[in-house]
Amino acid sequence: MSRRCGVGLALRDRGELLEVEGVLPGSPAQLSNKVQKGDIVVAVNDILCGARHGLSLEQVKPLILGNPGTTVRLKLSRGDREEEVSLTRCPPPSTTPAPSFTVHRIPPKP
Repeated sequence: MSRRCGVGLALRDRGELLEVEGVLPGSPAQLSNKVQKGDIVVAVNDILCGARHGLSLEQVKPLILGNPGTTVRLKLSRGDREEEVSLTRCPPPSTTPAPSFTVHRIPPKP
């Protein structure tokens, strides 16, 4: 059974909208040169996204994920422009899971 994967996007919920928070280097999204931080995800495979359409971030994530080699269509908004982008899903460049955050402890001043 294939492992589900995405296209290298980090999304965040901005209330009514879903915003691209980051694009993973070397990912299909980055290599397309069509997805940028700050873009708004309007639709995934023609399904409208965001709270105003009844789909939360958690409900949209499974729409983006799929089997490696399959395609997902994103409708993105940037400023007053909308563009549809087709991306081929593939596993992340590294098979080692990246930490979700790093904690740096700063020693107290003497």
